[in-house]
Amino acid sequence: MISFKSSFVWIALVFGGLCLPLVLCDRSSNYSGDEAAFYLPAIRQIRANWPALDLRRDCLSATAPGYPYLLATLSLATGTNLLPLRLATFAVSLALLWLLWRCFPVRQRSVAIAALLVLACSNFYVKSASWVVTDNAALLGMTGTLVCILLVGNPCASRWAGVLAATTTFTRQNYVWLAVPAAERMRRDLAARPGPIVWLQTGFALAPVAVFGILITAWSDVVPPAWREVHNQAGGNLAAPLAYALAVIGCLGGFFYAAVSWDDRRTDFLSRWVWIGAGLGLAISVAGPTFASAPAGRWGGYLWLLAERLPTPAGRSIVFLILTPIGGAVVGALLRRLYAEVGAATAASWSWTCAFWGLSQFPNRQVFHRYYEPAIVIFLIFWVLLILRSRPLDSTPRCLPLGMLAVGQFVLTLIVVHYQVFFGRLLP
Repeated sequence: MISFKSSFVWIALVFGGLCLPLVLCDRSSNYSGDEAAFYLPAIRQIRANWPALDLRRDCLSATAPGYPYLLATLSLATGTNLLPLRLATFAVSLALLWLLWRCFPVRQRSVAIAALLVLACSNFYVKSASWVVTDNAALLGMTGTLVCILLVGNPCASRWAGVLAATTTFTRQNYVWLAVPAAERMRRDLAARPGPIVWLQTGFALAPVAVFGILITAWSDVVPPAWREVHNQAGGNLAAPLAYALAVIGCLGGFFYAAVSWDDRRTDFLSRWVWIGAGLGLAISVAGPTFASAPAGRWGGYLWLLAERLPTPAGRSIVFLILTPIGGAVVGALLRRLYAEVGAATAASWSWTCAFWGLSQFPNRQVFHRYYEPAIVIFLIFWVLLILRSRPLDSTPRCLPLGMLAVGQFVLTLIVVHYQVFFGRLLP
């Protein structure tokens, strides 16, 4: 019999407690603005012509129409009232948490609760679960793809990885990067079992590229026509996305490392991996402007709020001059520990998956925190999973670091989301 203490119910209760008041709320926010301006009209427009889909006319947001089409299909049964559509988005978000929960070894459910609460309590994940937007639906597709690539040994998993990657690309087109780790997993499967039909296997791996090709052919760009001018504005820089991603890892990654590898900290943090990571992080932090600037897309999130208030010598915010090298050092420690425990092939798969996700941020000139934190937390959870699955079942990770981080996430969400929605704006 599974005890209540070790069950998924804890996560569902906390997540539901954070999301459902927002789901039921009719007050406005930045997310409800996107919902009202782009996603609900797209759902109703697609529903009116269902099952037909016009890739040019029906894409009202900057993203692919897969999720609005799914909700439009659902609305044939529920109607176009807002509540069922929000509840469906909440259910999709809860399904992601459940999928990750199922990947943890049964004897490690305590650390699973702590790790998943970090994601479940994230301000950005909660908001994307409470209003009708596509962020969490794409993250669910990404997570399912990575489960097939990183955790499932069955050769059929590589085919599912291609299918899920294609579906995710049809949800948000910038997830076409999933084709690379899916193709690499397919290559490894073919090398181990040369029997399957090569062209058929390759077709599964390249399915995301085919979906992306259909979209850009219809749009004549990487975004729908209505968003072309916004997307193609000048003023972005390649350093800001990498600097921001490493800064977020610098804030969060140490908690995940401490949970499962605290005893190895001296070995890992004194290694050349860490010094190289820190050096690269420092180089990235000075490679381009990192001061807050809405016209340049550098706004929207905790770190940009800090950057607005702290010094920016030569246009380089002190926030990133500090946090980005720390993030590089943490990445070095994570990689060293992963290669030491799970083997080069699996560690390389995780490494390149994270790297290609990072590269996929370059075309998006909007460096919003919401595009970084949830995905990074999911990558860190996969890192924990790979480490735990390589160790004896009786190993005892520390739940306290992740528990502390989850509490911090919970408090921030209450302040940043709930207080502002129900009581008025707190932050400028």
